[in-house]
Amino acid sequence: MEVLTFVSTSGGTECGSLTENSRDVSRYRGVTCTSGPYFHHLTACGSDHILFGGDSRGEHIYTHDPSSTPTRTQLLSTPLQKKTTYIRMASTATSDGELGFVSSGKSLPYWYEPKGKPMIHDKFPTLEADTTADVTIIGGGIAGVTAAYLLASAGKSVILLEDGLLASGESGRTTGHVFNGLDDRYSAIEKSFKKEGSKLVARSLTEAIQTMEDIIKKENIDCDWVRLPGYLFIGGDWTEKDLKQEYQAALDAGIDVTMLDTAPDFNSGPAILFPKQGQIHITKYIQGLADAAVNKGAKIYTRTHVKQIVGKEGQVVTLNDKKVTSKHIIQATNVPINDVVTMWTKMKGYRTYALSAKVPKGSVSLSLWWDTMDPYNYVRINKGTDDSHDVIIVGGQDHPVGTQFNTEERYDNLYKWLKERFPQTGEIINKWSGQVTEPFDGLPFIGQNPGDAEGVLIITGDSGMGMTNATLGAMINTDIILGKSNPYADIYSPSRQTITHSFKETVMENIETQSQYLDWVRPGQVSGCGAIIRKGLKPVAVYRDEAGQVHTRTAVCPHLGAIVQWNDAEKSWDCPAHGSRFNAKGAPICGPAINPLAEVKV
Repeated sequence: MEVLTFVSTSGGTECGSLTENSRDVSRYRGVTCTSGPYFHHLTACGSDHILFGGDSRGEHIYTHDPSSTPTRTQLLSTPLQKKTTYIRMASTATSDGELGFVSSGKSLPYWYEPKGKPMIHDKFPTLEADTTADVTIIGGGIAGVTAAYLLASAGKSVILLEDGLLASGESGRTTGHVFNGLDDRYSAIEKSFKKEGSKLVARSLTEAIQTMEDIIKKENIDCDWVRLPGYLFIGGDWTEKDLKQEYQAALDAGIDVTMLDTAPDFNSGPAILFPKQGQIHITKYIQGLADAAVNKGAKIYTRTHVKQIVGKEGQVVTLNDKKVTSKHIIQATNVPINDVVTMWTKMKGYRTYALSAKVPKGSVSLSLWWDTMDPYNYVRINKGTDDSHDVIIVGGQDHPVGTQFNTEERYDNLYKWLKERFPQTGEIINKWSGQVTEPFDGLPFIGQNPGDAEGVLIITGDSGMGMTNATLGAMINTDIILGKSNPYADIYSPSRQTITHSFKETVMENIETQSQYLDWVRPGQVSGCGAIIRKGLKPVAVYRDEAGQVHTRTAVCPHLGAIVQWNDAEKSWDCPAHGSRFNAKGAPICGPAINPLAEVKV
């Protein structure tokens, strides 16, 4: 169910007029009304008229005869009655995982919490005509929007295409840590890339953080940005000796760190202090960054799905067969959408989980925490919106895509871990999951896509450091496009050989990937309201929606033919081979696959 939210200037947050948007609103008939404090939702009243607005008592603000199928521009430019209303997107996905608002799943991250939290404005049009630009960017997360801002600032004409709304993919599912502490650890990077390589990594991450801070200050972006300390403490199989080795490796890399007997707020045991880290409210940041990019000349199109990249011709083709032609193309899509094999021998997709909960006001210091478990756990604190509580956010419990079915257990484990260290933790506010791509050697891949046409660039393999690495990726690719030398381009090059990190680990990861094809001969599986059944030897993905209607699609991933698995947390079909994901009805929501699961009849 698609929901548009109106916010009254008399009591809610003013979100800005959307008169530039000309999308047809007639398709919203049938949407039900849900009231909340200062919120006014789009309501359809039968076939006679469409009601826009209405307060909690159901009082009408504006009605319109839909026989003329007005555009949203016409409606919003028409004088309203007493209360002026402004459109605001209510970032909510149906249990069917409908593509269009939130493109990554059913759960709502803390940043999309519907009772008053800022959300991304639905104010950008869909691409409806062929066009040209110096640079085409695919993906409206932090990597893509940052690249659009930097390139537009340098005078390049830029077109950004996003298949949902800005931040509706994996960027919107972050926990918003901005840090140079390196979640794959400096001691490991030093072994693979030597001390000089480790120093380059440390400097690049530090510069990325500073770039974010500079942009925020220059563009006056209100995104709850703050510098704060971060603490790495022992978890899992690590010993104090291991922690001291990491401390020394970070020092050798040039990071300003201090060894402590314990982190604040709970008895963590020995910990490493990383000063001057950062945290951010991601949707506020991307909204402000997008506005700044547009002000500099960038053009942004949302609900515009890319179905093909024709690199030799410099063309991007959308689902409605519109073409954008440019000299350079940046794939800022979490994973490359036109790469069949090459990059997938160097990285693997993982699901990751997070939850937010209430803690008493001022009971936890403003800090970041990370332990050394594998997968590791991480924590941040947000100031609450009132005087009664703050918000603590924990993440972790990663596992390879498509390999776990009891996703609720992941949230239970996170809450238990959090409660043991912060016993004042109270009720849960939000639970959500996301997806990260882990490079086998610990560093992201930024630059020319191997084997692709010249000028097709990628930003991928961000691991658990999406905010920092995505910003860095935008910086490096901007320099490549501008013809500038960048000191970090080589170490992050997608063409680098990764097998030197761990031959055994690389081989084992690829064996695990190949094993997913054995699902062709395994019995059918059932999990929640989605199931894999057999039609002869062919696996079929079956989903029964909330109305009882059954939807059947092939269970064969269109990327390389592995068998998808049901993800009950996000009501999606996930491919365990290379991380592609599809909503419950088969539409692609995460690459590398860009085509849907084909419909089949049972």
